[in-house]
Amino acid sequence: MLRESTSSGNLGKTIALAAKEKPPISPKAGPAISTRTRADQISSTTPTPPKPSPSVCADLLDDYGSWIGALRFHFRVWDGKPLRGMWHELIELSAGSVLDQATEEVSFDEWYRSDCPRTSGKYEFYNVMSVERDDGIAYRKAVGRVTKEAWERIATDEVDITLG
Repeated sequence: MLRESTSSGNLGKTIALAAKEKPPISPKAGPAISTRTRADQISSTTPTPPKPSPSVCADLLDDYGSWIGALRFHFRVWDGKPLRGMWHELIELSAGSVLDQATEEVSFDEWYRSDCPRTSGKYEFYNVMSVERDDGIAYRKAVGRVTKEAWERIATDEVDITLG
């Protein structure tokens, strides 16, 4: 409840802000998010030393072994499991771009990769998430970026996905 103030500062009438009863919860409400997005299977390399982030990172490669992006895992210490040749189901989250300027280097693990197209003046990419499915629900393994040119060439499948 909120009390309305008069011009003299005295409290006047009472105003109800919300109903006492909560509205019914939709049966579809829950801890998951569902959507339709583009996806592809992409291979990764052995992790690189954490820089600039403190998390373990790996390069993403296309079918020809060419660099197309980077993944940042949610762990800080690599357990030694081989990631080279490991396949990731990547889903598209959003598109983005940045100019080639020093302020961006702290956020982009791939900034100093010789194959990173930022040196052309503008780096265009798709933010992606590597997911692992369990009983129809996809869970985050890593997040990263794939170059715009590569993602538009390889991510031709659309998938329905539920994130948990």
